[in-house]
Order: sequence, then C-alpha cells, then structure tokens
Amino acid sequence: MYGNIYRDGSHKGTPHEPFAQNTAFGWILSGPTVETCPRNSVPAYHTNISPNLEHTLKQFWELEDIPARVHPSPEDTQCEEHFVTTHYRTMEGRYVVRFPFRNGPPRDLGDSRFAALKSLERLERRFRTDPSLATEYTAFLTEYANLGHMTKINPTEFPAQAPAYYIPHRAVIREHSNTTRLRVVFNASCNTATGKSLNSALHVGAKLQTDLVAVVLQWRQPRFALSADIAK
Repeated sequence: MYGNIYRDGSHKGTPHEPFAQNTAFGWILSGPTVETCPRNSVPAYHTNISPNLEHTLKQFWELEDIPARVHPSPEDTQCEEHFVTTHYRTMEGRYVVRFPFRNGPPRDLGDSRFAALKSLERLERRFRTDPSLATEYTAFLTEYANLGHMTKINPTEFPAQAPAYYIPHRAVIREHSNTTRLRVVFNASCNTATGKSLNSALHVGAKLQTDLVAVVLQWRQPRFALSADIAK
C-alpha cells in the first residue's frame, strides 16, 4: 500500500520545517514545525488546493490577453461579399446598400398590411390623447421624407401580386434625453400571416462593434482619440 500511495514530487524545507510529499490523496505534510513547542498546544495544518486551479489560472490569462480575431461564419462571409459587390455611393456622398437576402428576395412573406394598419391605429389613438406626441411624430416623418429616406408611392404603380412588406412603426419617448426625446422604431421583425418577417429573410451579418478591450488598448498609442456616431 505504501508504494501505491506515494507519487513523484517532494519538497524539503529548512530545519524545523515540515516535509511535503505528493501522494495519491494529494500533498501531505509531516515533520516538525518549530524547534520547541509548548506542551499545552498542538499545531494543526490544513491545505486545500482547488481542482480547478489550472482552469482559473488559464481564465485569468485569457482575460488579460488581447482578443483574438474570430473567423467569420459562412453566412457572415456571404453577407460581406454581398455588401462589397452591390453597394455604391451617390453623387451626394450617400451610401446605398441592397437588402442582404439569404436566398434572394422572398416570395412567401404573406400579408403584412393588416398588422401594420393595426399598429398605426394604436399610434393614432395615442395621438388623440397626446397632441404634442403627434406634433413630434409628424415632424420626424417630415424630416425623414425631406432627407430622402422614404418616398410616397402610388399603389397603382405596382402589380397587386408584387412582393411587399409593410413595416409597423411606433414611438419611443425618452423623457430625460438631452438631444432627441422622440425616437421612431421600425419593427421589421413583425410576423406576417405566414409567420415570417422581413428580418427573418435577411442575413444578420457579423458583429461590427470593435471589442472594448482593443479600443482601450488603442488609446494608449496616439495622443488624441476621436469618437463619432451615425445619425439616422
């Protein structure tokens, strides 16, 4: 039994210190602890080594390490290729990007007009009880049209069976915002009569946000740091 218990590994301390030996049950200590020991006291020692110590140490170094580049998935690669081959820039400097459909324009979205009309009716009921909201909402839509982000269409210009998707929209109020109190949210994830939505037919695309750790590390190199945001 003695030979089966002991393992390779031992550590001998200075005189009057215990001797450490590796065993099948872990490390054990034996031997004296001090040169003289009072008769009325008995020293006792207990050592507990976490079995996940190696995992904890590995996790520590991973947190401190610079994030490695993540290889894109086949869908992310397809989405990136679609953007590179189809986007263009107008004379005004505006970028135009086509919808990154997974398998071409969907033909089986189903009816979406009913859900969009119901959303509009709920919005109009809010307008009747809150005229200031109606004023802000109208101003937003007017600005949206002036910027060319939406145009009014004539239903007679399109065939009745042409694929179309009506996007419901609603108002989100941020009372404590110093810039824009009203924000209009377009819900392209609203399901149609067939249980599908416009978003479900589109590629999600890869994560575009830069890792925060990498951003902070970059601040250590240049003298100045600039930050920008995209409006609408």
